[in-house]
Amino acid sequence: MTVLYKLAQGQLSRQYHYDFGLRALKAVLVMAGELKRGSPDLNEDMVLMRALRDMNLPKFVFEDVPLFLGLIGDLFPGLDCPRVRYPKFNDAVEAVLVGNRYILLPHQVRREHMHRCAVFVHWGVYREYS
Repeated sequence: MTVLYKLAQGQLSRQYHYDFGLRALKAVLVMAGELKRGSPDLNEDMVLMRALRDMNLPKFVFEDVPLFLGLIGDLFPGLDCPRVRYPKFNDAVEAVLVGNRYILLPHQVRREHMHRCAVFVHWGVYREYS
């Protein structure tokens, strides 16, 4: 984790809201612990990769996302971690968007979930959807 954060700090653009310190490390560890308790059969590398990805992607500007995903790919070679769908949350977000006559774009629900993860984990209220 610290290697990824050192590389990201050196290679990603400078943004005031990027945090690669102890607070970010603690948030990733909390999320990884929750993921592992929720799915004890998952490989620890997969759990850590997913926690790192899901905790950090929401805060990155668009241009930094491919670089960060490349760093994760270099640190976890050959490990493919598919996105997890949260049916209740995703369906609720889609219903609100459609109900308010917004145009539903494919990336909107994913971004809302990323935002939710970042806010709840950083505020210490993380709870996985069942």
